[in-house]
Amino acid sequence: MPDGVLTKTYGLNAGDLPSSHENTYIYELMYRTLFGQNSLPTLIEGTPQAETLLGGPDRDLIRGNEGDDTIAGSVNDDFLYGEEGNDLIRGDANTVQAGGNAGGDDLLSGGLGDDRLYGQGGDDQLLGGEGDDLLFGDAGDDLLFGGPGQDTLTGGAGGDRFVISAGEESGTDTFNDFRVGEDFIAMMDGVTFDQLSFSQSGGSTVINADDTMLAMLRGTNSDALIAAASTTFVSL
Repeated sequence: MPDGVLTKTYGLNAGDLPSSHENTYIYELMYRTLFGQNSLPTLIEGTPQAETLLGGPDRDLIRGNEGDDTIAGSVNDDFLYGEEGNDLIRGDANTVQAGGNAGGDDLLSGGLGDDRLYGQGGDDQLLGGEGDDLLFGDAGDDLLFGGPGQDTLTGGAGGDRFVISAGEESGTDTFNDFRVGEDFIAMMDGVTFDQLSFSQSGGSTVINADDTMLAMLRGTNSDALIAAASTTFVSL
């Protein structure tokens, strides 16, 4: 580990992350995941400098803190937080097994900055946080939530949930590979289907809520999306 990087195993509590709307969601996911597990994760905490933080063979909670960090988990179900800085976060590092990439069900949080999050294998949850983020779910049934900013979400293989939310800072997100009949659009922050309107812009579908543009779905036909609305749109 680089100088100053802290590694330890500890019991999680809500004070380990700063208070925010995004972290309220993270707390719920952490505790829901931890109950029933045989062991608590190992904390790997970075410094204010730019550094590379790598998870071990066990379940890890990695926090980058300040600096432009590179963070990678392992084969287990890890919690990865970039926090401040423009971070590169990968759910699984060097975990190739026969038949393809091994993947835990990871939670990746970019925090502040323009981040790149890679879930790779497993049913991952990618939270971009503030900034213009790039989220790549890869294989598995992933949840992708860009957060505030102009984010680009690519689900990859599997039935993925692409989150839309309202708010002054929510921004307009781009969904690169949304597949009608396989993927889902998850509505949060009080967004309901009745608020939404749809239009076709070239080869893309534009989703608006009360005259606010929430998302652009590249390569998606708006008529096909509306026809499949009852099974495509879910509340989060």
